Amino acid sequence: MAKTYLDDAIRDYLEKRVSERKSKSAIDMDRSALRRLQTHTGNIFVENINGKHMNQLFIKLAQTNSDRSLCNLHYIYEAFFAWCAKSKRMPRYCDPMEGRAVPSFAVEERRRIPVDYFPTFLDNAKYPWHRMLYSAAFYLLPRVGEIAQIRLEDINLTEKRIRVTVEKQTRGRRTVKTDLMPITRELDIELRRWLPEYADRCGRLQPKWHLIPNHSRPNFRAAELSPNGRWQPHTQELRPLHDMGKKAHVWAQAVMEQIGFETRDADGKPRREGMHTLRRSGARARFDALRELGYDGALRQVQALLHHRNSSMTELYIGMDLDKQARDEALMGEWMYPQLQGEENKKRLQGLQLISLQPGQDWQSDVLDLVA
Repeated sequence: MAKTYLDDAIRDYLEKRVSERKSKSAIDMDRSALRRLQTHTGNIFVENINGKHMNQLFIKLAQTNSDRSLCNLHYIYEAFFAWCAKSKRMPRYCDPMEGRAVPSFAVEERRRIPVDYFPTFLDNAKYPWHRMLYSAAFYLLPRVGEIAQIRLEDINLTEKRIRVTVEKQTRGRRTVKTDLMPITRELDIELRRWLPEYADRCGRLQPKWHLIPNHSRPNFRAAELSPNGRWQPHTQELRPLHDMGKKAHVWAQAVMEQIGFETRDADGKPRREGMHTLRRSGARARFDALRELGYDGALRQVQALLHHRNSSMTELYIGMDLDKQARDEALMGEWMYPQLQGEENKKRLQGLQLISLQPGQDWQSDVLDLVA
C-alpha cells in the first residue's frame, strides 16, 4: 500500500465529492474542515494520523465552534477517513475516529420576525433592490439562491405568475424543476415599485436581466467637491446581467439589527440569522393566517410554497408540532377523563370494586376451553 500525503488525499476526496454532484455548500464545508485538519497535523502521511491528533484538534475546535458545528465536523472527518481506508490510502485498522462519540447538542427553535415587522423591515432596506430582495423572501418564500436566478423574463404581472427554478439535492441526486408561483398582492405592489426605478437607473428593461442585479462598490467624490467637505458615496452602478452575489445575508442582518432583532446571543456568538430567517418568518406568518381563517390544509399549502418533500420537514421549519398543538388545545383547562365526571358517574363508580387475587388464590385461565 503506497503512502499518501494528507493534501493529496484531500484533493482526491474533494474531486470525488464533485464527481458525485454534491452541493457546492457541502463541498465547501468538507474543504474547510479538512484544511483545518491539515493545518493542525501538517502535511503528513494519512496513515500516521491517529486518535491523539483528533483529540487535540477537537479540543481546539471546541473553543470557537458550537456543539452543532462540532457534530458536523465529526461526520465530515468520519466520512473522510472511511474513504481513505476503503481506497487503501490508510489501513482499515487505523481509524483515528474509532471510539469517538458524536458530540450532542440541544435543538433550539429558530427565531422568526413577527409579521407586524415586515413593513418596517422593508422600509429599512438600504437600497431599492435590497427592498425587492426582502419582498421576494417574505411574499414568495423561495430560497435566496432561487431569488438570485429570477430574471425579468420570468415575471408576468398580467397572469400574476413568476417562474422560479427550484434546485434540490437529495441523497446525492440533483433535481431541477420550474414552478410557476403566484404573485401575491404585496409582491405585485413591490414589483411595480421597483421595476420603474430599475428602468430609470439602467435604461429599457431587458428579458435576461436579473430581478435583483449586482452592484459595484460605492465610489467617492473628492472632499473639495462635496457640499460638507467630506467624502460622499456616489450612487452605485447596477450590473443587471450579473446576479446579486453572496452578501445577501449580511444585508439582511444589518436590517435586523436596525429594527431590534438581535443577530448575536448574549456571548456575542452569531445566531445564524440571515435571508433564511425571512423565508422562515414568512412561512410561519402564512400558516398562522390560514389557521385563523379556519383552513384545514394550511400545512400542505405552506409545504407547497416552501417546496418541501414532506410535511414533517415543514412542521420543523415553521416551528410547529401540530400533534402537540392539537393536544394542548384539547386538554388545556379541560377534564382529562370527562367520562368520570358528573353525579351519575360518581354513583356508578361507588359500586365498583377492583378485582384482585387473594393471598393463596390460584389463577386459572379459560382460554384453552375456547378452542377445545
